[in-house]
Amino acid sequence: MQRELFDTLCLYGLSVGYPRSWKIIIDSRQVTFKEGKVNALGNDILMGVLWEKVEKAITLEEYEERVLTNLKKKDKKFKLIRKEVDEVSGHRAFKETMETRGRSGFIGLQKGAVEHNHCIFFCEYHRRFVTVYVSLVPSLRTEYQFVIDEIFDSITCIH
Repeated sequence: MQRELFDTLCLYGLSVGYPRSWKIIIDSRQVTFKEGKVNALGNDILMGVLWEKVEKAITLEEYEERVLTNLKKKDKKFKLIRKEVDEVSGHRAFKETMETRGRSGFIGLQKGAVEHNHCIFFCEYHRRFVTVYVSLVPSLRTEYQFVIDEIFDSITCIH
């Protein structure tokens, strides 16, 4: 993939960069400050931004476990490949790489492995969890690594 200019998607106190040629897709349900989902679609790669305000206090670890449990229920061949603790926009965050099988959202992949790179954090100020993810076929990881890095490095939580 050739390097290209990045634009910034900014809404409801979150911003993240994405390649200018990608299409923005807003989920058909309502997108509000409280919860929402927006995708950016490139060739053979998908970025998603999800946010969810929580009423009941739960930790980042509990939220992450809930996410992983849901993924395991959807795909019995789910594998968590890598997990690290990091900081994103002043918030403690988990960065994870996982693998599932079969189709993955808008990218319409063949029945094969799909790699998902997640960055999950909790914003105390806004009382919500944020997940930024990038999904692609594992064979394209090297080609798109700089895009994944740029996306994750650009995440900003605006207070």
